[in-house]
Amino acid sequence: MDKAIGHVADVDVVALEVSFEHQDRTIVHRAVPGVPTPYVSAIVDLSGGGVVKANLLNVEPSPDKVRFGMDVRLTTAVAGVDDEGAEAVQFGYEPA
Repeated sequence: MDKAIGHVADVDVVALEVSFEHQDRTIVHRAVPGVPTPYVSAIVDLSGGGVVKANLLNVEPSPDKVRFGMDVRLTTAVAGVDDEGAEAVQFGYEPA
């Protein structure tokens, strides 16, 4: 790495588990222009340790549909498309 930028010393690579549990969430109703609402912003506990903040996808953004402790799985979705048709891909979680 370029020393002008900085140096990363001895970083451990850790494989994350593929099963998760939804820990906490907020249903977002206001966002910047162009971001559809409502959506669910969540904190997800990884079964092998660690915590991730991400959106819950493919679920109705309602307290009746998003339960604490529900099992979720990693997924990807198109976040947007630029003027040339290139897709921006986001990760998130969906009900398992």
